[in-house]
Amino acid sequence: MTGPDPALFDLINREWTSPFLDHFLPVFSSFDVWKPVMIATAIGLVIFGKRTGRRFLLCVILGLLLGDGLISQGLKHLVNRPRPRDVHVGTIVRSLSPEKPRILHVFDPPIVKEVDVAAAPGKRGRSFPSSHVLNVFMLATVVLHFHRVAGSVILLAGLVVA
Repeated sequence: MTGPDPALFDLINREWTSPFLDHFLPVFSSFDVWKPVMIATAIGLVIFGKRTGRRFLLCVILGLLLGDGLISQGLKHLVNRPRPRDVHVGTIVRSLSPEKPRILHVFDPPIVKEVDVAAAPGKRGRSFPSSHVLNVFMLATVVLHFHRVAGSVILLAGLVVA
């Protein structure tokens, strides 16, 4: 990392921390935690969602395919920016317990470790643009179209992820 990024990154990563956020944010951004909820919601929409629910599910699937599959992944390869933890020794990584299923371990203390050796750039993917952010804002856009209040809540969740 070069330029002003390392200083800002270190400030956010090492100084602007709190035990609550160290626990909450890995839970909030873990696909493994939300996967059962998403699968149950999708099944519920297929079975009970009628026409509007199925249209909503189709829009979400198309949004994911276009947003994450095409736009985000395409830009990640074009920009080719490695994840900070792959290139910046000393990064503090906060993650969920590795126990499966993760949804049953969201109240376990988070795993906090310092990266002592940089990984090969790209080993864990690319960092820009954030697929998490893109996917949550895509979902918020679709939900806003179908239900303003719920879409507004998901929009706020997108701001937290961003």
